[in-house]
Amino acid sequence: MTVTVRLDGNRATCEIYICDLKSCLMKNPRLFYIILSALLLLASPSDSYGKKIKQFLKVKTERSNKITNNKLEISTGNLIAVDVCGLDSATFMKDSVLYSINLSSIKFAGYDKALTSAKESFHTINETPYDIMGMTLRIVYKDMKGRMLHSREVTIEKKIPHDETRKIDIPSWDSQKSFYYYLSNKPKRVAAPYKVTITPLSLIINY
Repeated sequence: MTVTVRLDGNRATCEIYICDLKSCLMKNPRLFYIILSALLLLASPSDSYGKKIKQFLKVKTERSNKITNNKLEISTGNLIAVDVCGLDSATFMKDSVLYSINLSSIKFAGYDKALTSAKESFHTINETPYDIMGMTLRIVYKDMKGRMLHSREVTIEKKIPHDETRKIDIPSWDSQKSFYYYLSNKPKRVAAPYKVTITPLSLIINY
C-alpha cells in the first residue's frame, strides 16, 4: 500500500493508492483501519491548528516614521539659528530685539591631518555667552604659496558650552592621501604640505 499526502494551502489533501486491497485486509485488517483513520484525521485539521494560523497572519510589524536627533534638539524652542552677516559678527533676533555675536569669540586651534589619516581634527573654543549646539563652517585648503587647493562647507552637530573647548573630527578632504597639514608630522615619503582657514557661516545657539 502506498499513501501520498499533499498540502494545499491550509488544508491537507490525501491521495491514497491501494494495491492489492483484498490481500492487505486479509493479512492485517486491523492495522489497515488504524492507518486509514489516522489519515482521515490528518485530512481535517483541528480547530486549534486553524486558530493558530489565523492569529499568526494577524501579526503586523509597523515601522515608525518618527525621527529623533540626540545631538540637536530643535524641538525645545530654545535654539536659534544665527546667520553670519559679515566677517566680524553674526546676528539673531529674539523678542523683536536684534542681538550680535562677535565671531572673534569663536576660535579654532590645534588643526591636524597626517598624510595617511582619513580624518581631520581641530579644537573649537567657544568664548561667546551662549552654548553652541551646531555650526556650518567653510574650510579652505591652500598650498604653501597661497593657491587654493580645495574648499568645502561642513556642518557640525555638537554641543560646545560657552567658555569651553571641544575637539572636532571630520572626514578628510584628501581622499587619495597625497597631502598633509604643514604643522603635522612630516611624512617619510614625498607629499605636499598645505594650510587651512576655517570660517563660521552659521551657528545654532541655545539662548
